[in-house]
Amino acid sequence: AEEANFKLPRIDPRNHPDANGGRMFIPYRQEMPPPGGFPDFKIMRYKPWNINGYWIWGGFLLMTIFGNYKIYQACNKQRIQKAEKRTNRIALIPYLQAETDHFYRLDRDRYSEYEADVMGGVEGWIVDEDIYFSDRFVPNRVISRKGTFN
Repeated sequence: AEEANFKLPRIDPRNHPDANGGRMFIPYRQEMPPPGGFPDFKIMRYKPWNINGYWIWGGFLLMTIFGNYKIYQACNKQRIQKAEKRTNRIALIPYLQAETDHFYRLDRDRYSEYEADVMGGVEGWIVDEDIYFSDRFVPNRVISRKGTFN
């Protein structure tokens, strides 16, 4: 059998005669520096540029303020454009409504002619009679200009 490369202790260290409170006194050798101390490290501080931290913070603050100013300008421009678009739409509403009313009237007249033609043989049928019994204005359903009649 091969011989082990370590020696087993003759006594269990926990039951060693020099043990105090379960601790065993084991002699040791303190490592000390050589006489005269260790030589100094030859190091040089690596500083790729010579910029003060205040300059960095100042640049950061300037860029932040400038960026926020540009955002403020863009928001103002966008707000003005939206207001202009809204104003133009409000100004156009009466004209668009007049055009819609005009086409509604044309479609209504065409539909009345169509209704008179189709329902001509029915007794008691009144063309363009209101089918809603209400005081409110409810526009009659008109088939769109792309509908079945022309």
